[in-house]
Amino acid sequence: MKKTMKLLRNFFLSLLLMGSAVVVGILIDSYKLGIPTNQGILALGSAFCFAVATLGRLGWAEQTWGGKTFAERLDDWVFYIMYWIGMYLATVSII
Repeated sequence: MKKTMKLLRNFFLSLLLMGSAVVVGILIDSYKLGIPTNQGILALGSAFCFAVATLGRLGWAEQTWGGKTFAERLDDWVFYIMYWIGMYLATVSII
């Protein structure tokens, strides 16, 4: 039961984070606050962020049982931040 709750928590956290990136991207575009950039550059930046976050996570073999060390929490933050930036850039490149 505890693992199921953790899985649901992570799912909804991811949904919230990715949704917030989309909303911020839409708001920035609607108020014309963004830096004018080529759509291809934005899409490439998005793919780069997703690739770095995903490949960085694949190489992380040394973890503790609890996952509470500073390095593990930092890894989680970097992973989520890179995915947030990637989703933001994807949203802005599509609009």
